[in-house]
Amino acid sequence: MISQVWLLLLEAYLLGSFPSAYLIVRVSTGEDIRYMGDGNVGEKNAHESVRKRIGFSIAAADIGKGFLAVTAARHFGFSEGLILLAGGCVVLGHDFSIFLGFQAIPLNKSYSACCCCPGLS
Repeated sequence: MISQVWLLLLEAYLLGSFPSAYLIVRVSTGEDIRYMGDGNVGEKNAHESVRKRIGFSIAAADIGKGFLAVTAARHFGFSEGLILLAGGCVVLGHDFSIFLGFQAIPLNKSYSACCCCPGLS
């Protein structure tokens, strides 16, 4: 059981670390969002620097990351505390992505999705 918990938390962290803003902007425009606007790899910078539609796509991806982690943890029967911890790992992964060299990103949409999932309140 303990190894399953660590695997859940690692998967949630890696899911959160997926740099959706960086990848969506790179694929859509061919540019690096880190060198646009305020240099932040996030939905707000993409929304302001590129196009609103791209910003909305990034917001949906970030919300989806949090929702997916919490829903998967719930589906596999983990306790409410571990489900909440998995949501926290998604936020931690998003804020300090291993794929972007642990660059800090402000609070995000994944946080909103984790907090708003039914049954956690």
